[in-house]
Amino acid sequence: MLEYMKHVFRGTKLPHDLFVSRLEAKGFLTKQGAKNKSWRLRWFVLDLKKQVLSYFSDERAKAKKLGEVSLRSLCRAVMPPRAEARLNHTLLLVTDQRTYHLRAANERAKVAWFYLLQACTPKSSGPGPDSLMPLAGAGDDDAEA
Repeated sequence: MLEYMKHVFRGTKLPHDLFVSRLEAKGFLTKQGAKNKSWRLRWFVLDLKKQVLSYFSDERAKAKKLGEVSLRSLCRAVMPPRAEARLNHTLLLVTDQRTYHLRAANERAKVAWFYLLQACTPKSSGPGPDSLMPLAGAGDDDAEA
């Protein structure tokens, strides 16, 4: 997976707040609640071997797991085309049971999470690493909040 991400981000660097190894990827995303629709910052851990995306209240090792999504049941990861979603760096995870609304800190982080999730999703019909072009300008938004 690390080699895949290096290929996708060829010529740019991975987002500084996304940590990718051979076994997992982890970093902060903001998640919209299922019932009250408020947005909360969560620490996400993508287990590449188990194909599970878990989220926690913070990055501490003893933080309580708030939920998880099996990527085996993930229908698809989507980057919505609406202008507001692009400005907010929104990413959707659409499963059979629920659609998860996530926001990254910047465009580069959103794209990185998108490709990680696509690569881990058996149902994905997304392109493989050999067919992807490098992300031009993916490093231009470090100053964004």
